Amino acid sequence: MLCIFPEGERTSTGKIKEPRIGTGLLSVETGTRIVPICIDVATKTLSPVHPGMSFPKVTLTVLDPIEPTGANTNDADKDDKELFQETVDQWKEVVSKFEKGLN
Repeated sequence: MLCIFPEGERTSTGKIKEPRIGTGLLSVETGTRIVPICIDVATKTLSPVHPGMSFPKVTLTVLDPIEPTGANTNDADKDDKELFQETVDQWKEVVSKFEKGLN
């Protein structure tokens, strides 16, 4: 198992940032699914907006796994970078839909 933060850093606003392509690269190259995990209230734990130690209740939500792009034979004509980007775009879409459901 490996834990990766696709955005490359924590967000101080709690809003999703653009994911970096590295998560897609690892997923596609290894054929490994991405399991999105949403962390609610993480911005209130030792962040630039809320400095200092605090211990708020944090909720983790595990979403359905995302298959790496390229497993489908229709993707054979795409280059690697396209496959990596499509994989992280799938992650962003799933997490964005979840986030909208919370608001």
